[in-house]
Amino acid sequence: MSPQRPDTHIHEQKGDASISFLRSRIDELDARIIGLLQHRARLAAQVQRERIHRGGTRIAAGREAEVRRRFSAGLGPTGDAVADAVLLLCRGAADGDASRRPSDDVADRGGERRADL
Repeated sequence: MSPQRPDTHIHEQKGDASISFLRSRIDELDARIIGLLQHRARLAAQVQRERIHRGGTRIAAGREAEVRRRFSAGLGPTGDAVADAVLLLCRGAADGDASRRPSDDVADRGGERRADL
């Protein structure tokens, strides 16, 4: 086995520094994304409470479909999965139960769904 050339070692160190820098930028973006998702969840909770106060369901299936379309248009094939994760995160924001689905709300209202809210 031949010893590693010194210039190769320097190149690897520069590459490691570049990767570290890029990873730190990704970490910064992750922190911002988390903050934005937390903010979105708070806003979704306000919308849910207001909709329920007006006699509607907690979840508006039509609105969720709009969100999925926007994410798919912006992110391509993986947009649906990202939208589903975001919606799931924010869906339980009003009562802390992120496991509920739109069908749960229909059952809670005796099968009635008000699309106007």
